[in-house]
Amino acid sequence: MDDLVQTALYFAARAHNGQQRYGSGLPKLVHLSDVALEVAAALTDEPNYDQTLALCCA
Repeated sequence: MDDLVQTALYFAARAHNGQQRYGSGLPKLVHLSDVALEVAAALTDEPNYDQTLALCCA
């Protein structure tokens, strides 16, 4: 895993520690990861796509 993505995930995990995803009871980090994957999948056809930037921004 890219260090920047790992750092972003650790940051999100700390920032949302103890929070749950509405309706499922799953950790909030699951939702954030889902959004990041959706962004990455949506941008794969874009020219000059920077996967690391997209994942960290999501």
